[in-house]
Order: sequence, then C-alpha cells, then structure tokens
Amino acid sequence: DTRNAMGRFIFNVLASMAEMEREMISERTKAGMDIAKQQGVILGALPAITPKVWPVACAILAEWDDKGLRLSDQKLSDQVFSKTGERISFGTFKRHRALLEAGGDYPEAWQAKIDQHKRMKRERAKRRK
Repeated sequence: DTRNAMGRFIFNVLASMAEMEREMISERTKAGMDIAKQQGVILGALPAITPKVWPVACAILAEWDDKGLRLSDQKLSDQVFSKTGERISFGTFKRHRALLEAGGDYPEAWQAKIDQHKRMKRERAKRRK
C-alpha cells in the first residue's frame, strides 16, 4: 500500500534494488563483450548482403548508371532476387547503396564476420558430438 509512508519506503527500496540489478546486468554484459573482443570475436549480426549478392548488385547498379538512370532500391532488390535467388530487402540496399555504387571487392569486415560465424558453427557442432 503506497498510500502511507512505510508502503512508499518499501516500494522505493524494491525499485532501487531492481535498478541496481539492471545496471549490474549491463556491466556484466559489457565486461563479457570486452573479453570477447580481446579474444578476437567480431561482435554484431551477420551482413545482410552476402558475397554471392555483392557482385550482382554492383553490376546491376553500374549498368543502370551507364544508362543515366536511377534504379529504385525496390527494383534493385527484385532484380537481384531474380538473378541470385536470395531475397534482400530494399531497405538493406538503401542503407548500403553508396558502398554498392562504389563497387570493388566485398568488404573485408563483412567477410571476416561470415568466416568467424562459420568457424564458430563448426566448433559448436564438434562439441555436440
């Protein structure tokens, strides 16, 4: 009952304990991430644009740029899907359009993340056996 002083006091003590626990969880998570980084783990999600999609998307953009036309991200997504069979959202293309238009090789950081993911997946499979 928070209508009296004792009830408000208990409520505040419990709220403070919950806040402290939340901060401790955050500190432990950050410490774990720091340790993982020191061990060479690359944090974050896998890249949405795969090495298979990269050259196709770059080629399509270059082709359209040669014609002096601006290809919409939705049309780019549809054309890449028709050529590779991999569905990539047009939002992903929108975020990475500058990189795709620049062309070149698949970004090294993305490839490193994919390689790490494959390596960790193999290690987990070995541990299960």
